Amino acid sequence: MDYGETYAPVGKLTTFRLLISLAARNNWNIDHLDVVMAFLNPDVDDDTLFMELLEGWPKHRPNGGPEEVTVIRLRKALYGLKQAPPLWYRHINAFLLSLGFIQSEVDPNLYIRNLGEMLLLLYVDDMLLAYAPTAAKEAEEIKQALAATYKITNLGTARQFLRIEIHSDTDGSISLGQRVFIDSVLKRFHIEAAHGAATPLDDKVKLDLAEEEEDGEVDPTSYQAIVGSLMYIALPMRPDISFAVAALSRYNSRPFARHITAAQRVLRYLKVTKDYRLRYNSSTTGPNTLVGYTDSKWTRSKISGRPHIHLERYHILAVTEARLSSNINFRSRIYRMLGSLERRKMAAATLQRY
Repeated sequence: MDYGETYAPVGKLTTFRLLISLAARNNWNIDHLDVVMAFLNPDVDDDTLFMELLEGWPKHRPNGGPEEVTVIRLRKALYGLKQAPPLWYRHINAFLLSLGFIQSEVDPNLYIRNLGEMLLLLYVDDMLLAYAPTAAKEAEEIKQALAATYKITNLGTARQFLRIEIHSDTDGSISLGQRVFIDSVLKRFHIEAAHGAATPLDDKVKLDLAEEEEDGEVDPTSYQAIVGSLMYIALPMRPDISFAVAALSRYNSRPFARHITAAQRVLRYLKVTKDYRLRYNSSTTGPNTLVGYTDSKWTRSKISGRPHIHLERYHILAVTEARLSSNINFRSRIYRMLGSLERRKMAAATLQRY
């Protein structure tokens, strides 16, 4: 066992949205499976890993010897063991491959079977199994094989995944929402009784001028907690607040009063837009083609006054006309020629970022 190896890959949000897009387009079923106590399944492949007996565990003397055993050799992984995530991933990966799945070269947590008519997305111990109606029998066999090896909770048709609500509409389309999670965030930061806001940011507030105008500094921990919650709302399905979150993230190390006020405004905007959903239409005609859009603009830094590239933004969309991935970056580098900027912008858009 490599004690320095503690990383295990997890499913990417872009892959999750792609799976939802394909399921809506092709009228596939999506089932949600959960592995109970997943980390307890893999064997520990090391003869020198020991642990102290927990308090209250009965002691014993091997072979009637005079000394009580205080440490034991670990044969199975445990929660809290640093190597447990990679051990579990290797275990479930080998099992899924034995069932005839092919691992995606782009996302190691996406598994493909039946010539692409069955997809399985793994996120630690949660699985989404999407399959065509013609592959329903094979899907049932897969679920039975998983249940025979692991303790599986079959949650049926997927309704929620990673705090993202999955709504199947009557016309066959699928939409993603986060109303419940947004409500919990509003309650956590005491915004549930505040007035709503029509836009994420106030264009009259200059965030860069907080220090020189002597705004009071605020606790970075509470500010970072708000920005982190906003980021988890923006990344899966809310590109309308992506610009605001990117702007606020620049002040995580030293926030001022106007920064936390601006962050609370984004929360107030979410209060009145918490029912917004990202919709994936069904039965869209045409080939599965990705379409990319890029944009950027010049502006002046509020600190130095020099011309900088202020915003670089790109989106990659599926043929279902719903967002798969997007990115917003602030750049401080000066570009001498607009052509150089355009080339860099388009090159960034063609790279899939997770």
